[in-house]
Amino acid sequence: MVQTNFKTANQLLREGKLDDAVAAYREAIALNPGFSYGHHNLGEALVKVGRIDEAIAAFGQAVAINPQASWSLYKLGVLLQGKGQFQEAVGYFRRAVEQKTDVPEFYLGLGAVLVKLGQWSEAEQCLDKVVNMLYANIGKFHGTSLQTEAYYYLGATKSGQQQWSEAVEFYRRSWEMSPAGVDCCLGLAEALGKLGQWSEAVEFYRQAVVLSGESGEVLFGLAQALGQLGRWEEAVVEYQRAISLGFVGAEVRHHLGYALGQLGRWEEAVVEYRLVVEVNPKSAVVRHQLGYGLMRLGRWREA
Repeated sequence: MVQTNFKTANQLLREGKLDDAVAAYREAIALNPGFSYGHHNLGEALVKVGRIDEAIAAFGQAVAINPQASWSLYKLGVLLQGKGQFQEAVGYFRRAVEQKTDVPEFYLGLGAVLVKLGQWSEAEQCLDKVVNMLYANIGKFHGTSLQTEAYYYLGATKSGQQQWSEAVEFYRRSWEMSPAGVDCCLGLAEALGKLGQWSEAVEFYRQAVVLSGESGEVLFGLAQALGQLGRWEEAVVEYQRAISLGFVGAEVRHHLGYALGQLGRWEEAVVEYRLVVEVNPKSAVVRHQLGYGLMRLGRWREA
């Protein structure tokens, strides 16, 4: 009876009847609460319907029953990472790797969360293992998604260590495999900027704008890159687009003011500098630039 309920739940999950699958798994678990696979598969179904906290509880129960349930450990790591609980995620990924040392997904999960924690050296070791495993087992693993992610996170580790040339190399490999990842595109643009390769950085920032659905942060990066090339008219447009999307910190207004000044649009520049001074009244640099703008307008008393 228990096995029948479990098979029924699995079939419902395969058919995409997720709510029914969740109910069926719960029925099977009620009849046999010590069956770890029941809890694991319930977790899988709950993830698919977006009930993450319940899924974490289900995978946790699977691990409590069977501490060697490596895929349940891995899933806990993934879900906790998604909730920003990086330290907790690391513990589960480490346990998964200890149980099975030949699963690239486990090392990728551990490497990715170590990147989030800024533990660059260990992250790099994990990610190198992923690449080496995949290289040694060409044809065994389907698709290139794991390799794409591994190269992206290797790029992130190199960026974190300010090794910009190496970062660009890894980001490029990831991008060539999957030219649709906004994080990779943005990482590549930033690394190219650090190397002073601003024209190419602009190209990738523009692609990142499209992929991100117009993020204020990405538009700000694009504007910065355009400014480095002296393309002030374009930079002003992108700064203003960033602000219109709610990216309205003092930094973006300061840079917008500077770009407007480069174009001789001092009235507008002064407006931006005043807004920055309201937020950061002790900034000597901004006060100096505001004073210079007022002098260019002949408003000596205000300067």
